Parts: sequence; structure tokens; C-alpha cells
Amino acid sequence: MSSSRVRIDETLCVNSGNCAYAVPDVFGQRASDGVGFPLADSFDDSLRRVVEEAVDMCPGGAIFIVDE
Repeated sequence: MSSSRVRIDETLCVNSGNCAYAVPDVFGQRASDGVGFPLADSFDDSLRRVVEEAVDMCPGGAIFIVDE
């Protein structure tokens, strides 16, 4: 079983919360400023489709998948 990493560029994040709403097992959103963040360094391939959807729906283009 392989895994991938997810990264959020905080300078591009527009604080929409779409990622945390779409995939709460992978993303969180800071209460202080609304910036999204990954909850873990990597995610299992079983979540890849929904993480890719979060990448696509990110209005700031701030989410990136890094394959290992």
C-alpha cells in the first residue's frame, strides 16, 4: 500500500474551508485565520480521489499532492 503527501501553500490559501469541508479526514482549518492545513503528513491511496477533488475545488490553487 502506498501513500502520498499533501501540502498547502499558505500564501495561496484564500481561507474558503473547501478542503476541510470536502475531506475532513485529511484537512483542517485554523480557527485563528481560516488557513487550511493537512492533518497528517501523508494520506492513504484509498482517499486519493477525494483529495484530488479537494485540489480541484480549491479556489486559491493552494493544495498540492506529492507522490512518494
